[in-house]
Amino acid sequence: MRLIHPALKNRRGLTLVELMIVVAVIGILASIAGVSYIKYVKSAKIGKLKQYAMEVANAQEQYKSQNSSYMGNGDGTAITYDETASSPDKWKDLLGFTKEGLAAQNITVQTANGGSTDGCAAICEEANRSFGGMWYAVRVTQDLDPDDSANTTVVLHSELEQPIILNEGK
Repeated sequence: MRLIHPALKNRRGLTLVELMIVVAVIGILASIAGVSYIKYVKSAKIGKLKQYAMEVANAQEQYKSQNSSYMGNGDGTAITYDETASSPDKWKDLLGFTKEGLAAQNITVQTANGGSTDGCAAICEEANRSFGGMWYAVRVTQDLDPDDSANTTVVLHSELEQPIILNEGK
């Protein structure tokens, strides 16, 4: 008869129930981390859109300090940043603002200006009021959610301190 050492006699492995609990806990932690990561990525993309809007706003203020008016068509219609047309030269010459690769990222940047007698800029959707003086507006859009038909939009107006985010998506 063979004797088993007492230290080996009390040693045991994981039971199937314990193993299933560990797997379930790891699964829950992984799903929480996945959701947090997706929110972080979307937040970073929205932050980039805000940055573009703020860059155009700063360039508009610099342009106004040199020309006594904001850059635009003067009638509230938007000037769209389009890499394939002549507008990049206009943006570069007048605002000193160029961003390569925006079209590849499906990002649209628009700006418009007006005076106290003009209505709202074409880029300020469904707003129709006159402002107290010269104004500008900036709209930056990108499709962050292919399943959603509406693009994520950042709107900044000269009377606002912070951009407004429309349709952040899920």
